[in-house]
Amino acid sequence: MKKEKNRKARIIKEIKIVLIVLTVGLVLFIVFNNLHFSKAVIIQSAGGLEWPDGSFMIDTEDGIYADSAINFETAKEKWNLELSYGDSVFVVYIPSSHEIFPEPAEICFMWEL
Repeated sequence: MKKEKNRKARIIKEIKIVLIVLTVGLVLFIVFNNLHFSKAVIIQSAGGLEWPDGSFMIDTEDGIYADSAINFETAKEKWNLELSYGDSVFVVYIPSSHEIFPEPAEICFMWEL
């Protein structure tokens, strides 16, 4: 009985260690890759700037971002999304360090809310 308790306690301890290592690894991955997660709205114009048809910007809590490689067609191909202006989405993106408007960003993933 005592051996069984020790075995269960050891297994639980090993599971906790694995979970801690995975959590720390995930946090380090997010930090070192400069990933940002945010709820956003798909927009076409902001600050007197209007994006051409089919292209869009995302308006997040942190600012307005644009990925010139992503438009409605590529979003449909990559993530199977039927987007239009005004839609709410959740995005994973990597902002650029450029201080221009709209700020360039690489959109890694997006899904509709």
